[in-house]
Amino acid sequence: MSIAGEMTADGAILTVTDDGPGISSGNRDKCFEPFFTTRRDAGGTGMGLAIVQTLLLAHGGEITLEPSETGARFRIVF
Repeated sequence: MSIAGEMTADGAILTVTDDGPGISSGNRDKCFEPFFTTRRDAGGTGMGLAIVQTLLLAHGGEITLEPSETGARFRIVF
């Protein structure tokens, strides 16, 4: 996992990248939807990314899933 930060004219940007299997192309458009999970059998509720997105949007920020060679990469703008 890696975490990088930078300051731009848009604000503070935090990029979080993991080294796991990533998010399949079929799930990329659904990953921020409430109750969407691929891990229901492991106790996943599908609320994590939906909550993060809602909180950021309520405070003028945003989170996006970015293209990545390996793993999943999220870009968070504060």
